[in-house]
Amino acid sequence: MALLQQAAELAREDCERAQAMAHELSLRLRAAEDRAEKLQSQVKQLEDKVSHAEHWLARVYHEIDNRFFKQERSESQRAAS
Repeated sequence: MALLQQAAELAREDCERAQAMAHELSLRLRAAEDRAEKLQSQVKQLEDKVSHAEHWLARVYHEIDNRFFKQERSESQRAAS
């Protein structure tokens, strides 16, 4: 009977350890999910900033092209005529 009681006690302790580990892993998983969500939000913000910067770079490029290079090409075509 003592052996059976000892086996039951060991099984209970194993079960408690497994439950504690499952709880700890659950907390870690939730923390990792929270971090992943924050990182995804940061990625979205950075993608928006990149898109905005690309828009402005394209605008600056076209403005420079229109003001300087097209004018320069027009002048060289007139000179060649």
